[in-house]
Amino acid sequence: MVGIDTKLTSLRGPNTAISSLGPQGFALARGGGVNNMAKYKAARAAVLAGTRFGRALNIGDSTTAGFGALTNGTLDGAFPLSYPADLAAYLTSHGLPARSCSMGDGNSASLSAYTAYDTRNSFGSGVGWAIQTASSIGAGLIRAGSTTVDRWVKTFSGTWDTIEIVYINIAAGNCSVFIDGGAVAVGSFSPTAGGGVTGTPQRATITVPRGAHTSVEILRNSGTNIYVSSVEVYDSQNKEFLIYNCGWASAKSTDLVVTTANYRTLNMIQFMQPDLMILNIGINDYPTTPQATFEANVTTLVNTARLSGDVVLNVPNPRSATANQAAFRGYIQGLAVTLNTPLVDLQLAPPAGLGDYATASANGDINVDGIHPTAQGYNKMANFNAQPMLTA
Repeated sequence: MVGIDTKLTSLRGPNTAISSLGPQGFALARGGGVNNMAKYKAARAAVLAGTRFGRALNIGDSTTAGFGALTNGTLDGAFPLSYPADLAAYLTSHGLPARSCSMGDGNSASLSAYTAYDTRNSFGSGVGWAIQTASSIGAGLIRAGSTTVDRWVKTFSGTWDTIEIVYINIAAGNCSVFIDGGAVAVGSFSPTAGGGVTGTPQRATITVPRGAHTSVEILRNSGTNIYVSSVEVYDSQNKEFLIYNCGWASAKSTDLVVTTANYRTLNMIQFMQPDLMILNIGINDYPTTPQATFEANVTTLVNTARLSGDVVLNVPNPRSATANQAAFRGYIQGLAVTLNTPLVDLQLAPPAGLGDYATASANGDINVDGIHPTAQGYNKMANFNAQPMLTA
């Protein structure tokens, strides 16, 4: 057990007691306990021992991406207020070093929407840069076309010495990588032709002098289309859990199990080899997805993540349109039992969860759209999901 206390610490407000949550210390309704997280626990021990980094993928829909966290009805400014970003901060404050990371564009659907969602990114004039929409883990890939001349600049803070770029081998090309606005490249990566839509993911790891750097810049040198899923940095001397936001706004469970290309979500989970996957899916499945299809999709995702790590299932936050909501809550609770995985049920009554829609709305945890949490609601989601990570 790592640094857990008897408070549900809000990063933006007073602490809320969680003494009623029971011995697990999180919103476990039914399902497997934290003792079933052996792979995750080994990874956490390694992080704390300083021997390797850990990876946690937060897979889900707009309520993972952070939709509405800053401005109701949009993704604008949402990334740093999303629950995965808050989760990284909460874990760090409770003794498990963690770093907020991202894959994809959250389904921003355009370059301007993406830079509004995650303001660490800029693309100069934007000429030649685009989003390959709804295609991979975290929805869209960032694409550099044949006319791209400006650098993609992503800002970072803190001390770091390693850049990690996940890209897709679809078409041949080359990109140079710079830091801090420098004129001399610190490295490069060269996608190869990957057989059209079946392109395979690849990771480039670039070492730079350790220091308080401010940005990574990518400049296309050649190639007609270069596709990038993730650009992240870390300090090799200080091991952390890398907490990836892989939210895909509007996603249904079926979107996440498509296997028509090697860069689709299911295949990317295998490529990333997470030590933990937190799966928060279902809120968009309520209207039309049959029970058998939903359960099969979730089972496929869980079994895929378990090839390398463990899984925590979420019952989604409550929403105003209640048709099939109770049924899907039951499906997910049943899956937690069948698949023997911990369950964070966000619809449990406070303080164990957000409660039903009326309660969550009255407490300021759900936006006026009746679907997406507020920044406060996302913060609580992060705190709930931190508990199995800390108490296992």
